[in-house]
Amino acid sequence: MLELTPLTIERLAAHNLEWGVRWRNWLVHAEAPWWTPGLVCPPSLKGRYECWLPVREFRRTLRAVGRAFLPDESWLPYPLTHSAWPSLPDFWAALPARFASRVQFQPEELAALFCALADPPRFGTDAGRYPRQRLLLECLLPDFAGHPLRILDLGCGIGLNTLENAVLAQEHAPGAQLTVLGVTSEHLEAWMASQRILPHDSQRQTRLRRYPAALPVCFCQGNAVTFCSPAPFDLILCNGLVGGEYLCQDSDYRVFLQNCARQLAPRGAILLANRFHTGRRVHVERFVALAKQAGFTVSGSWQCLALSARLSSIREA
Repeated sequence: MLELTPLTIERLAAHNLEWGVRWRNWLVHAEAPWWTPGLVCPPSLKGRYECWLPVREFRRTLRAVGRAFLPDESWLPYPLTHSAWPSLPDFWAALPARFASRVQFQPEELAALFCALADPPRFGTDAGRYPRQRLLLECLLPDFAGHPLRILDLGCGIGLNTLENAVLAQEHAPGAQLTVLGVTSEHLEAWMASQRILPHDSQRQTRLRRYPAALPVCFCQGNAVTFCSPAPFDLILCNGLVGGEYLCQDSDYRVFLQNCARQLAPRGAILLANRFHTGRRVHVERFVALAKQAGFTVSGSWQCLALSARLSSIREA
C-alpha cells in the first residue's frame, strides 16, 4: 500500500536537496542554536527559523513527497494540509524523537514519518485510557448477551481502544452477534488499525498485535461529526473528541447529536469519555446542555458521559 515508486524517490531527493542547502545556510548565517528536544524556543528564535527555514515551504515540499508516496492525496495527514505548526521547532516537537531537528529523510523512513504525522504522540491513543467508561460498559454489555450487538467507535485513532472494547464485549455479552466499526478522520490511521502496523511506534504496535486477529472489528476513514451508517448501533462511543480542539462548536455539536440519534438503536446509548485538562470542561458542559435540549438523558461526569434517548437513567461509572 505504501510503496517507494521512482516518483517518490525523485520528489524526496528534491526535498532533501532543497532543505540540505537551507540547513547549511542556517549553520553559516543564522547565528542561532539548532533545535534539540527541550530547547526553549521564544518567539524571537522561532522568527529566526521562519526567516531561514519557513515551515510553509517545508510543508509544501513534504506534501509533494506525500502525494507520490501515499495512495491518494486524501491520505495526506492533517498537519500537511492545514497550518498546524507556526515554525519548524513546533513540527519537531510534535513528532517522535527519531525525527527531532531533522529536515532530510531517508526513503525507508517515509512510512514512519507520514504515519507519525497522522498519529502524533500528543494524541496518546492507547488502551486502558478510560477505566470509568470500562466499568460502565461492564454494566451495560450483559443486556446484549445472545443478541445482535453493534458498536460504533467514532474518532477511533489507530484502534487500540476499539479492540479493547471489542474484547470486553465478547467477555461481558457472551453469545452476542458482535460487530464493531471504528471510524477515524485519517486514512493512514484506518490503514494502521486494519493492518495492525505502526511504523512509527513499535511499542504500541506490539500491543496492537496482541488482540486476536479474528475479532469482528473493521476500520474506515470518516468524519466523526457527519458519519452515517444505514444500520443502527446499540452503542456509540466517541472518546477524546467532544469538547476538545477539533469538536467544540455548537454547530458541530448539533450535527453530531442529530447523526448519533439517527444511528442509535431504540435502547442504545452514546458513551463519551475524555482526559482533557479542566480548561476544556466548559466546552463539554456546553455540549451536555445542547444534548439535554435535544431530548437526550445525560448522566455521568464531564469526563465520562452517557447519553440515552429512551432510558430514564444510565448507571454512572
